[in-house]
Amino acid sequence: MSITPEMATRLARFCGNGPGLWLRMQQACGLWRAERELGAELDGIPVHRTSSAA
Repeated sequence: MSITPEMATRLARFCGNGPGLWLRMQQACGLWRAERELGAELDGIPVHRTSSAA
């Protein structure tokens, strides 16, 4: 279950903090889950490195 902007606003009102806090926590949770689920697939993606022009 995800926290929607509407629910974040309700939670913020009830808890006396801002809705951004709840949305950032939801985003952090989503990223954590995605990284765990994608695990080996992410390891197989090469990292693009830019060359310096110096």
